[in-house]
Amino acid sequence: MKAEYELSKDSNVESLLTKIAENFGTTVKTLEDDLTKVIAVPSRIRIIQRVDETKYVLRVRGASEGDISFLTGILGDPTKISQEKLSLNDFIKEVMSIPVVETKSKEEIIDILDLDDDEFQQYFKQLERFGKRGRGSQAILDAYKILSK
Repeated sequence: MKAEYELSKDSNVESLLTKIAENFGTTVKTLEDDLTKVIAVPSRIRIIQRVDETKYVLRVRGASEGDISFLTGILGDPTKISQEKLSLNDFIKEVMSIPVVETKSKEEIIDILDLDDDEFQQYFKQLERFGKRGRGSQAILDAYKILSK
């Protein structure tokens, strides 16, 4: 999930970021501009804190619902929250986790995954690049074969 939190300029953002970083077992890093702070746990979550004219803005990516609940407890309610687009590998995992996916039509798979046609086409074009050449992991080739029938 993605979320965005806003804090007033008088917030003690340093201590809040430290508390959040400790929860995720990492540290707060400052980027070269000396204003932007980042908390990153590779393959899990990334939190970027930027300074706006009147507030601090924290952008969160890769968060689970539990992570959002934890952050909301510390930072207050998010100003924005949305689902992230799946990576190609996550999309393939979703497709392959459908029971007896080999017997499903492309339309049934799109319906099961609750995708609109544009979203599906974006994933399919990526799969097609690998599938037509016979390159990529076996999962990519299997998903391409299933979705191109």
